[in-house]
Amino acid sequence: MRNRIRVMAIVLAFVIAIAVPVLAQTPNQTTLISAPAKACVTAYYVSSTGNDNASGLSIQNAWRSIAKVNKVTFNKGSCLFFEGGMVFPGSIYFDRADRGSPAQPIRVGSYGKGRATIVASKSDGIYAYNTAGFEIRDLTIRGDANYTLRTNGISFYTDLASNTKLPYIKIERVEVSQFGANGIAIGSWNEASPYAGFANVTLTEIEAHDNGDAGIMSYGYAPAKAAVRTAWPHSNFVLSRSRVYDNKGIPTKTTTFSGNGAVFGQVEGLVMEHNESFGNGSLSNGPSGGPVGLWAYDCKDVLMQFNESHHNSRGKAVADGGGFNLDGGSVNSIVQFNYSHHNEGPGFLIAQYANAAPLKNLTFRYNISAYDGSRSSAGISVWSDSRNPFGVQNAYFLHNTVITDQGAAQVVKVQGGSISNVFFANNIFLARSPMLLVSADQPFSSVNFYGNYYWNTDGTFRVHWNGTTYRSLRAWRAISKELHSGAATGANTDPLLLNPSQALTVRNRDFSLLSPYYSLAPNSLARSAGLNLSAFNLAPSGRDFFRRSVNRLLPSVGAAQ
Repeated sequence: MRNRIRVMAIVLAFVIAIAVPVLAQTPNQTTLISAPAKACVTAYYVSSTGNDNASGLSIQNAWRSIAKVNKVTFNKGSCLFFEGGMVFPGSIYFDRADRGSPAQPIRVGSYGKGRATIVASKSDGIYAYNTAGFEIRDLTIRGDANYTLRTNGISFYTDLASNTKLPYIKIERVEVSQFGANGIAIGSWNEASPYAGFANVTLTEIEAHDNGDAGIMSYGYAPAKAAVRTAWPHSNFVLSRSRVYDNKGIPTKTTTFSGNGAVFGQVEGLVMEHNESFGNGSLSNGPSGGPVGLWAYDCKDVLMQFNESHHNSRGKAVADGGGFNLDGGSVNSIVQFNYSHHNEGPGFLIAQYANAAPLKNLTFRYNISAYDGSRSSAGISVWSDSRNPFGVQNAYFLHNTVITDQGAAQVVKVQGGSISNVFFANNIFLARSPMLLVSADQPFSSVNFYGNYYWNTDGTFRVHWNGTTYRSLRAWRAISKELHSGAATGANTDPLLLNPSQALTVRNRDFSLLSPYYSLAPNSLARSAGLNLSAFNLAPSGRDFFRRSVNRLLPSVGAAQ
């Protein structure tokens, strides 16, 4: 019965996944990493030299196989340890009879020196159905690289009634790779109980790579779009100090995109910080949109900060392949102090798809985008599907530094349907080859630009707005851009970044290494030239990209103060 339930849930999760869209160091593989047995109510051990007829209650009486593990019910405070350095074939699965608690979780990990490796063929590595209260750490979980099978390395899935939220999942120091679907997937689906899901989920020091759909993802049931969204299936997720890379996508999956780094859907309260995403998406073959390095959709209260996303691709998809994205239905969210570079799509993207709930109250501040948009895209892009009645509402791009080069079509792109109350203020827009500085395909009368610095190294100024090309900042002000209360704002001048021709990959999470490249030169006119944003009822951060203090009365333009 347990196998039948598990197979049904996997199939359902696959259908759902189609329907929706500071760098971690590698853990020391030779360190003693097992949790102390005294922290466990009952500790079970699995060894390559064990015996399934033994008690499993000590290293000397260890079990031998995952098949034996799957015959046991684990209670609160139970621990399951695999012998470090050894390989164990099979798939571990838990159901609602195996349920821990935040105070007494079920722990799964390694004992001895190094990590144990779980090798799953044709199924998930660890699958947990309608249960939570788990800690999973210090394991390597590997699939068989059969991308025609939509399996996950670690999967928590629930379809419980009564909008039940199952509390507490902690996964840390785990490497997961070569699964057809996702490295880690946390999801729920029950149309009669749309807000069932998981709460208090922490993912830290994860290495998720060479998977098909995504390195890490979450999803839940999304009811029909409504003007007011009051609840979400999941709550309080954290992804930190992790790497998601080389999740290239599935060429045969043409119903939607694949190849994301980390993507979270239907979460209220999400923090993504000190992560790195790179090399994702090159085999994506979606018919419309493509993958993104780090992003969220239909989420509330998202905070993305101190992340690096670079060298991501869109494959054969017609769009995306960028660094960071707040997608359809996201509200009340902040993207700050992030570094995006060398992505084929936009460094920073807002995208509202057709059937999404309202997307509003979003802030992007003190970020750097360098050499993004290399496949005829942009450094920053704002897009709304014309079929969505809500569009993009209340979005703020403040004190960002955006540099584009050959391959990009423009530095900033605004396009699509309804887009209202969008502010670009105190940003640096720098083009290093002939291209548009800004483009828009509609009038967008409530998309405002104040106090930005524009510069193309070929000396030209070109903004294409609603069918007209403006070749000077003065001409663009004639349609009330870079004008505030009748006063001219902004400048068409070189901001004098110290060395913008470089774009380093910062693999130790220390963004101060970028200071010699993206800081303002001593003689830059952008120093202390920014607008006091309190005049616009905007409150930027008190720190810049390099965590320097910001003079809010006389701020500098761009991400570096």
